[in-house]
Amino acid sequence: MEKIHFLAQAVGIDWIDDDILAIVFADDPEQPSEYLELQRSFEEPDAQDIALGMDTYCLSTAAGATTYGGITRFVIRGNQCSIDLAPSAAAEIGIAQYQIELNLAADDRSMLYEHIRQLFQAAPSAPQTLLLD
Repeated sequence: MEKIHFLAQAVGIDWIDDDILAIVFADDPEQPSEYLELQRSFEEPDAQDIALGMDTYCLSTAAGATTYGGITRFVIRGNQCSIDLAPSAAAEIGIAQYQIELNLAADDRSMLYEHIRQLFQAAPSAPQTLLLD
């Protein structure tokens, strides 16, 4: 499985249609060649979403791969973000780990932490380790 490492020159946080939280880490704000997008809908999931395992957050990659859940460890220490994926999620998207260097001001960091906590709060298959330091 591949490990991806990049410097996030852009970190975006957005609410789509008031009920989908999106957090994007990208190597370029205009034309990224590498990025990781995390999304979670806060709309009540229907039976089909639950049956398909789509009642949690999803990850989308620059290669166009998407998986639902599967983050086992999400750690930010200083300017380093480390994200480990469960073997099943890693097999689905072909990536086992992300190492992302963050280029963030202190105010942006606290807003990012708040939204990361919100994304994972009470989510099925939330990371076993969530550390935002």
